Amino acid sequence: MKLKRIFGFLVVGLVMSLCSVAFTSCSDDDDDDGVKSSNASIQLDGSVATFSYVGYLIEDDDDYAGIDIIFADFNLNKLSSMPAKGNMFTISIEGSFASIPTGTFSGSDYDLTLMYDYNFSTEDGDYYEEATNNGSMTISKDGGNYTISIPNMVLSDDYERNKISTSFSYTGGISKLNWY
Repeated sequence: MKLKRIFGFLVVGLVMSLCSVAFTSCSDDDDDDGVKSSNASIQLDGSVATFSYVGYLIEDDDDYAGIDIIFADFNLNKLSSMPAKGNMFTISIEGSFASIPTGTFSGSDYDLTLMYDYNFSTEDGDYYEEATNNGSMTISKDGGNYTISIPNMVLSDDYERNKISTSFSYTGGISKLNWY
């Protein structure tokens, strides 16, 4: 369900980007088009999923209220240049939020989704969700930077045949995505 919701946002954003009128801008005008993060990655049984961009969405509608923090290896605010294949890692926290919440969250307080070497058009590639309640996640903020730490997480494929024990940490800025 979460994958369909996030994938739907990607498709809607891509269509909106393709249908929009192009404007010329200089580099001084390009603020907040996706915060670059050079230190976000997840170790996967001999491979590494890397993420160059991070952003967040706040949702509050009849079906779902929560925040999605999304890491990807493509610019999340320029979906018209989204690659055919890529990596995307999403941390979803249910609840009503005005901004990214800070504190310690138990494994049952958040959901994880990882798409690795994933073909977004054919939905082919490695897709993982948390296999069990993961360890606690900590989110802190210092100035404009956030630190997200999940020291113990277990991800599995759809059939729970392939389980991966790993960890995740990130320190840096997180921009609000302008998908709406």
